[in-house]
Amino acid sequence: MNAIDRNREIYAATGITITALPEKYRNNHPENMIINVESVHKVWSTRPDEDITFDIVFETPQPDSGNRNADNPNTTGYLSFDLASHPNNRKLVEIVKYISEHDVSLLVFGRQYDDRFYVKAFLPLDNKVISPKAYFYFLSRIGIHFETPHIKKTVGTLEDTESCYKLVYQVFRDSYPKGIQRYLDTHLNEWNESENVKRFILMDWTTPVLDLPTAREARKILDSIVYGMEGVKERLLEFLEVVRRSGSLKHNLLLIGPPGVGKTTLMQAVAKMLRLPMSVVPMSACADLEAFVGFAKTYSNSQEGLVTTALMSPAFEYPDGRRKSLHQIAQVMFLNELDKAAGEGGHHGSVQSAVLRMTDDNRSFFDVYHQLDIDLTNVMIVADANDKSKIQEPLLDRFEVVEIPPYTEDEKAVIFRNYVFPSVLKEKSIDCSEVSVTREAVSLIASSTQTAGIREMRKIASRIAGNYLLRHSWRKSTVHYTPDMVMPFLPKQDVRNTTLMKRPGSIRSAFLSGETAKNVEVQCVISRSSAWSFRLFGAENALLHQELEAAAVCACNLLSPAEYDVKVQVFGVDNASSALGQLGFPVFVAVLSAAYCCIVDGVFYGGTTLLGGMTSAACNDPDSIQALAERSGEKFFYTAVGFSERLVRNHSGEVCEFLNAETAATFLFGNKLRNAV
Repeated sequence: MNAIDRNREIYAATGITITALPEKYRNNHPENMIINVESVHKVWSTRPDEDITFDIVFETPQPDSGNRNADNPNTTGYLSFDLASHPNNRKLVEIVKYISEHDVSLLVFGRQYDDRFYVKAFLPLDNKVISPKAYFYFLSRIGIHFETPHIKKTVGTLEDTESCYKLVYQVFRDSYPKGIQRYLDTHLNEWNESENVKRFILMDWTTPVLDLPTAREARKILDSIVYGMEGVKERLLEFLEVVRRSGSLKHNLLLIGPPGVGKTTLMQAVAKMLRLPMSVVPMSACADLEAFVGFAKTYSNSQEGLVTTALMSPAFEYPDGRRKSLHQIAQVMFLNELDKAAGEGGHHGSVQSAVLRMTDDNRSFFDVYHQLDIDLTNVMIVADANDKSKIQEPLLDRFEVVEIPPYTEDEKAVIFRNYVFPSVLKEKSIDCSEVSVTREAVSLIASSTQTAGIREMRKIASRIAGNYLLRHSWRKSTVHYTPDMVMPFLPKQDVRNTTLMKRPGSIRSAFLSGETAKNVEVQCVISRSSAWSFRLFGAENALLHQELEAAAVCACNLLSPAEYDVKVQVFGVDNASSALGQLGFPVFVAVLSAAYCCIVDGVFYGGTTLLGGMTSAACNDPDSIQALAERSGEKFFYTAVGFSERLVRNHSGEVCEFLNAETAATFLFGNKLRNAV
């Protein structure tokens, strides 16, 4: 084999060729040319033995002499990919299709033999329409020794990927934010930073051109994802229209509501309407500021912050449900459970203060691990929370706040019948014609769930589906589940009518543990003593002990001046930390009830401070607490001012609210105040 034949084989190895060359190219052996990829000539097939061909225009022929001229710019040819000889070209074809749709010129490098030009590498002359990651794909698979007009020098052989990364950065450097440029200029040649350098180089940092749906299309997306919530949907459509008019992602959105009402689902809908990928930062994992912003490299096992990790790999959801990680900064960042993030009391600083910087006009985030300032101009920041009171006021002012009410029983019934139950049957591979739930049973399920959202109903639907598969799947006719059949699957009503003894010092209370309202009994014994003493039984939590002791001190301040020995026992508190801010008022009443030897009827809820202040802010689902109080059989429900304002559903029980503890004591015990124990 002569030298020409050997060179022809080397240049043909990529499987990419150009045919129908202009006359002046033939036998001229040009080393490069500029072509314009116009259209797909043959539809791409998945068959490995076929070619894919594009129509091209030789826009500015560049013969071997190196002198450019624009003679005969309309000469056409064909750019072909031989899938059989180079299977990797399947990915390249998708990229070239994209280039052809945007009318982008390519600088093609290779060698011409006979009437065919063998392509070794090519470079898009407009790097605004191709991402760094896509261009790296070009270079790492077909790029070899060549010279580019961007760098004006020979880069060298691209046999190793390190050279490819460096070339990508040199070509796209101007498109990177200033902070990223400073980081890459410093660490580009440091081997211990190579993995981080590669991630930042392949990230697409360009400003997106927003392609938002119309208001009607956005409404269809919301209706397909969430039932009801007309007011919330209207607010989200207004928010979307503001984004459309501004053409910018510098907007912040906060959804507040009880657990299970669809806050996360609505955030996914926002990302879908914006047609952007979404990243998620779990704020409940950010009890320490360092976990949020990164650990300094002086520590062993240090790592970057959760924000940086999320930014670098947002996920895009396709219409068919597939999810794919995209390397682009234009995204929706979701701060999940913002109220769980550390406030002023966090270790090493406030996480919410760091979020404050991310949401201000400058919109930036400083990662301590990389010592890198990341520009968030092209990032929309959205968040959700259960408890609005745990978010700092300055941070709340930065967000467009949308409050989501809990579902009513009628809405729950519709959601269970039309959405929850069919989706569970689909997951279990059960045909909807095989099993159904009667309307009466659906109403019972909706009224029996204690939480504001639909998660509990989903558990019930899963139990019904499992019961059908185990007991009734052999039946040929449809199985209809009646109220009696679904009764075993309903949550147990947490009411203890038998254990609570109607005697002085015994008080019925309630508290919210996670998403479930639970009944609690408080019993107190009090006697005079030579020194103050307080003992708590039934809950081992230092903060709860201090809170309930403060409530007991507040109650004793209303008695005759003396020292008291107070013993309090609580029944039914399985998670003491979740009871904070909910049992102070019941203990306050229990101490006075024991001191005055009188029985007090009703259900009591809320927190009491040392000086007699009252609050019910710890409850993010008042309807569940009120419903539990009604099921207890008591006529009255006593709590702090503001509780009934947050109720959404209609309740039959009567709510009595007090401004402070002393007012409550006067109402409940009257002229007995200040009498001796």
